[in-house]
Amino acid sequence: MNLKVMAHSNNFEQNEGYYYASSNLSLSGNDDGSMSWLDDSSVRIVNSDATSVEDLSGSPEKYKDGDTVAERYTMGVSVDDDNKLVTITLTELPKYFVKNNLEKINEDTSIDTGKFYIYTDMENADGTHSYYLKKWDSIPETGYQAGETTDAASENPRPYTTDKTVSVKLLKSDEELTLGVDGVIGNYRELTDGQLTDGFKVSYSEKKPNGADHSITVTLTELKPGQDYPVDIKFINHYDEPVSPELEDTYYLLATLKPADGNGDIVAWALKEVNWDDSATTTVVFENGDFNVCDSEYEATNDTVGFNPEEFTISTRLYRSVDGSALETYNDVNTNGRDDIEGYDFVSNVQELDGNDDPVKSVITLKETTTKTYTINVEGTDQLAATGKKYFVFLKAEHASTDDTFALSSEMDLTGSSSCVIPNNSWVLADGTAGDAFTGNETMNYYIVESDAQPAVQDVIAD
Repeated sequence: MNLKVMAHSNNFEQNEGYYYASSNLSLSGNDDGSMSWLDDSSVRIVNSDATSVEDLSGSPEKYKDGDTVAERYTMGVSVDDDNKLVTITLTELPKYFVKNNLEKINEDTSIDTGKFYIYTDMENADGTHSYYLKKWDSIPETGYQAGETTDAASENPRPYTTDKTVSVKLLKSDEELTLGVDGVIGNYRELTDGQLTDGFKVSYSEKKPNGADHSITVTLTELKPGQDYPVDIKFINHYDEPVSPELEDTYYLLATLKPADGNGDIVAWALKEVNWDDSATTTVVFENGDFNVCDSEYEATNDTVGFNPEEFTISTRLYRSVDGSALETYNDVNTNGRDDIEGYDFVSNVQELDGNDDPVKSVITLKETTTKTYTINVEGTDQLAATGKKYFVFLKAEHASTDDTFALSSEMDLTGSSSCVIPNNSWVLADGTAGDAFTGNETMNYYIVESDAQPAVQDVIAD
């Protein structure tokens, strides 16, 4: 940089208020002494090779108190008590370092860190991006710098300033990754905070202390060994007595793992077809290593993990296929599964805990379905009864895992209290075809329909 000092005053019109420039960073007045320091003047510094006031006043790189100079320093200006000495201070901005850390429980545990890269994307003030990429194994203990000076592979390197947005990602690839003008070139998997790989958990920790360099550390922490997790599926009759189910469809038990620290994302899942015992209780065991580590789209990543209550929370649920096709993945269940059990109502899904309040087992209880109907009770008013219109109750039932169903009551008598029973075969889907009957587990919505005559339920749905 070639820095010069200028003064600016609103009382000085020549050169847009700039009236002095000095190559030695001192300010005392014009060279001939005809212009003294003015009380209302403010100091600027200029980064320019120019020497004349005219050229310097037109320079785009003029900086005042509080500005960032050349993306490297913060400019500060102070004046002494006598208003004679002006001090300009350039304070170097923090640098940004990207670090890595590997934490093992067992030193004999092996992990191929040669497949990992740390990638940094820094958005600059002008909308461009600066990219940095470095292999895990080649990152020094101090980290690599995301900035103008760096030992990482870089594209469009620019200095770091605290107002810039920096994104850091851990990448895993079986091939060599390189940088291009738009970022990383090659096939890779991005590992976000809390995701799992090769028996390790990924975490990111950023630090931005005042008056010191900023940094982010990407850590791979070895997971503790998993444990078997049994799930009992129990069937009972109306009297709460054990009963052996006679189920025709194929059912699947899905178990999902989420980080124990409260992160809400699923990080692994396991799906098992249930082979029913002849007894009232069937036990399905999820063994250590049964869980498929998944990405943010719930696709399996070819890594497996076991359940450990210190690392994860676990949830379980029964499903069957909507159309009878096999369910093999989490996304199969999500798109083609339903969680109702034919002939049975869900009662509870309870986790049994050990002495440390850690879950060691789940018990799902299902009870024989009783025939249920839905009854509507209406209290009429004289005002409505005198309108000459007909009134009906339109019902919308929101099911947990199947499409919403709809039903329409018969005409309601508004001269007093009246009731209407909705037959189970009255429930239809939005397209008018038969839908699931009422079971008592739905979320219900109610609407009053006014009409001159009995409408068709399909017409009300369309409205």
